[in-house]
Amino acid sequence: MAGLKGILKWTLQQAETSDGTVDNAVKNDTGRSGTTEKDRAWLNEVMQQMFADQVDVLKECVDALKGDESNPQNSDAVVKLQERALDQLMDVIDNIDYARDLGAIGGLEPLLKLLSSPHEMLRQKSANVLGTIVQNAPACQQWALDHDALECLMAQIGLEPMHSKTFGKLLFALGSLLRGYRPSLEAFFQRHDGLEHFLRWTTADLSVEGEEESRVGLVIIRKVVFLIHSILGDFPDMLASKDGVVLMNTIVPYMGYTKNDSVVADEQTKDVAQQAILSFVLADKIFTEALLGSFPSLFDALEQNVKTLKGLVGEEAEFAMYELERCEKMLTVMTGNIPLFEPTEEWKKIAPGQRIPGGLEVRADFQTGEKFARKIPPQ
Repeated sequence: MAGLKGILKWTLQQAETSDGTVDNAVKNDTGRSGTTEKDRAWLNEVMQQMFADQVDVLKECVDALKGDESNPQNSDAVVKLQERALDQLMDVIDNIDYARDLGAIGGLEPLLKLLSSPHEMLRQKSANVLGTIVQNAPACQQWALDHDALECLMAQIGLEPMHSKTFGKLLFALGSLLRGYRPSLEAFFQRHDGLEHFLRWTTADLSVEGEEESRVGLVIIRKVVFLIHSILGDFPDMLASKDGVVLMNTIVPYMGYTKNDSVVADEQTKDVAQQAILSFVLADKIFTEALLGSFPSLFDALEQNVKTLKGLVGEEAEFAMYELERCEKMLTVMTGNIPLFEPTEEWKKIAPGQRIPGGLEVRADFQTGEKFARKIPPQ
């Protein structure tokens, strides 16, 4: 039913046109172009009734979500009714008007209670509904924040296994509440130790038994890294700190450019991790210095990867196009963030990616890969 108001507006605009063309008019039952006032009144009444019916549906769903208050555990029949209500809400709440209507009729309170339901499917579906309501909607994000949605989410996230689908749905709801909305982000970092949570999630052990659990774990990591990437894009100051540097270092192994046998990452996770590291480098110069200090071979790895990607042809080249752009951008920004090498008469280490002036004597340590330079001694 989403978008009915737009349909009504468009239809009435078309009906009001009377220039005689079929494309810009609605024919009435006499075959003539245009509509009568009676036709438009009828259409308006029908559409408004559909809107009213939808609000009634929301009210019925909210009543179902409340369940049996005399029995906190609820019967199987009540649980199934709640599941159906959550499914029905997913069909309508993508319309921002209906999402607001749900709040106006007291729908958020029972929805938040279901986040801690003893029934896993209810926890999953209520988190999915909450995330859909608040995503990309500042008014709904504030409304949820005012009703302690962040506290409810963080409390339940702390109880769920990280490799579970329920954790993933809760993380989706958290990301929807945080992304693009500074008040939620500030509450997350200041009141709920957001950086500590990110660090724990990005260093989680994914070596679990079971193909399904491993797959879900990879999806979770990808979602966490994407959330970090989006925060850096909107509010880089949130992570421009020493703790942010530590967080960045936990993401680097997921890029696929460093050797770390303990890190498991699929192609999508690598893609998102590369985007996140580029966001760190773009956010503040402190990240470049820290990055190359912790991963001195990364700059050379990026340069080698650029050469490899440029050598691809056909579909392979097209597939790798965005990765090539990211690598080149990263190298350019990192190089610009590193100060020019200042030579002395003594041998001095050249930082990865550091530009050096001409006329210097350069040598390399083939065991460590480190390079050194100095002014040419006078003869």
